[in-house]
Amino acid sequence: RFGELGLFVKEGQLMFNPYLLRKDELLPDAGVFEYCNSKGTTSQIQLKRGQLAFTCCTTPIIYSLSDTNSITVFYANGTIEKIDGIRLNRQISRMIFSRTGEIGRLEVSVSINR
Repeated sequence: RFGELGLFVKEGQLMFNPYLLRKDELLPDAGVFEYCNSKGTTSQIQLKRGQLAFTCCTTPIIYSLSDTNSITVFYANGTIEKIDGIRLNRQISRMIFSRTGEIGRLEVSVSINR
């Protein structure tokens, strides 16, 4: 399903290109996303209408529709970093792959045409 969600690894970097994802797969109403975090406990994230959430290596990833592609990285220490485009750098990707818990969540703004 990662391929359908548009999650790929290229040259050690996570990238997001949900070209198979359809708009009707996004939430029709607000909801709660429940997942197992890097510490092995259950956590929840409030989702808005039009979002979709899943995890990669216990890191929550939230897709939202947008006219531009960008990634917002929410670090566990409260720092927020915005990245233009659809690819994370190797350092952030490595933190996710290693399940260090340093990344609290990713919010990925994507353009979905289908």
